[in-house]
Amino acid sequence: MHFDKYIELCGRPFVKLYMSCDSAEDMDVVVQIRKVSTSGKLLESLNWSPMPKPQPEVPHVNVAKHLGQQGMLRASHHVSLRLGQDDDDFPVYDHNRREPIPVGTVVPLYIPIWPVGMVFGAGEGLMLRVSGHDMSLPEVEMLRLKEPVDENRGKHTIYTGGDYASYLVLPFI
Repeated sequence: MHFDKYIELCGRPFVKLYMSCDSAEDMDVVVQIRKVSTSGKLLESLNWSPMPKPQPEVPHVNVAKHLGQQGMLRASHHVSLRLGQDDDDFPVYDHNRREPIPVGTVVPLYIPIWPVGMVFGAGEGLMLRVSGHDMSLPEVEMLRLKEPVDENRGKHTIYTGGDYASYLVLPFI
């Protein structure tokens, strides 16, 4: 999504995704908000200031760069959700119990995202990425995984529209 005017976000975003898995009773779901330039290029934040011009080449690790806010949920924990009065209230989980999800069953997953503070110029935007594993950079290069670590098996499907209105809630100022 691209914004047609200057926008500020500050607060706690979350997503509601309707999902199913075709061959397992659980799945790990990770979401990430990425800032996008006016031309559609994914942007990164450098973790120091003031920013020298031109920008230096920095290592592709979390100590130096931040890709965007993330949220994570193991789907079987969706039963421990505490939600406020309506669907736009920030989701909170007790994680005091889990319940397997029958194979092929569509379930609503409310996934809280780390608090955000972002400014967008006219034409800039954001992208919501959905994955089965952590999308953040490693703290240092020697901790980079060769393969993602997760509990996912089979094909995961995200449903949108109609009875399955998946959506992203953003904290606009």
